Amino acid sequence: TISKFLMGGIELSNVNSNFTLNNDLLTLTNIKASAYQGSITGTLSYNIAYLTLKALIQGTSMDANKAITAFLGLKDQITGTLGFNADISMTGSTQNQQLRTLKGTSTFNIQNGQMGNLGKLEYYLHAQNLITSKLFNISINSLINAISPKNTGKFSYLSGDLSFKNGYVYIFPILSSGPNMSLYMEGSYNLLNNLANIELLGRLSQDVHKSLGIVGDLSISKLLSSGNTKFGTTAAAILQNYNLQTSAAQLNKIPALTPNGTDTKEFAVQIQGNIENVSAVKSFKWLTTQNLASSAQSLQIKMPKAVQNLSNQIQNVTTNTKTQTSGIAGSKSTKKYRNSRLYKITS
Repeated sequence: TISKFLMGGIELSNVNSNFTLNNDLLTLTNIKASAYQGSITGTLSYNIAYLTLKALIQGTSMDANKAITAFLGLKDQITGTLGFNADISMTGSTQNQQLRTLKGTSTFNIQNGQMGNLGKLEYYLHAQNLITSKLFNISINSLINAISPKNTGKFSYLSGDLSFKNGYVYIFPILSSGPNMSLYMEGSYNLLNNLANIELLGRLSQDVHKSLGIVGDLSISKLLSSGNTKFGTTAAAILQNYNLQTSAAQLNKIPALTPNGTDTKEFAVQIQGNIENVSAVKSFKWLTTQNLASSAQSLQIKMPKAVQNLSNQIQNVTTNTKTQTSGIAGSKSTKKYRNSRLYKITS
């Protein structure tokens, strides 16, 4: 029995195994050890001279926050009960060295937990396409305060397939499901500097969607249910900026809520940058199928009052801006954000 095994931020205790030591290579087989309030089993080899670790291990009933902090350096981002299978290798005596050299794959499942920023709707509502509009800014801040008590970060399960290489973790994908929000994520995350490139599809409960006020009113499905008066070019622009056409197959990737809910609303989020900064959230859009998008173009649709008021304000601001800037030479160009591969797939 080895009372404690330390490597960088990783710590195992009460390690029982068969082991051999041959020319600085320590090999442990049939491992049974305690770690982060759970247990680890598997095989492990450690080159003492070169500080290289290779492991084929399984973890059960572990404290997710403590384990993920130790293995990946992501502190206070996920809580719950963790189980995983991993085939990995790494080199170094510090956590930074280990993350930089980490290679391999892992599958995991976390039960009954809570996500940090990356799994909360209020984080997504800081999307640049929402907050860069002065007309939305006050509304968004009020909405964030209103939906925080809904606890959209709570989940019944969070599971996924991961690949590690050169300091990056690649997501293939991650799924989560809770009472108010479920998620489908894929992309990459740099473990060394917290920079993410993640495409996310989500599903909201009816209760949360109703709490979104004017932002919820900007979905095509909401507009289609509201009447039969044709809306103008400004309203059409709103639809384009805050709605995204996708296929039924893409929508079906998003897990059902737990427990399953009806009248849910689906959305897409694109994240690029440091996830600790809300500026990393580049866009938030409602998802719609091709059939709904066609209906929006062919039917006479009445704008909800809040959206119609917004439409009028946009027109007024546009008119005033043109007046104030007349005679000023030159113009500023705005770079359109690139559509992700998730969003390009249609029926």
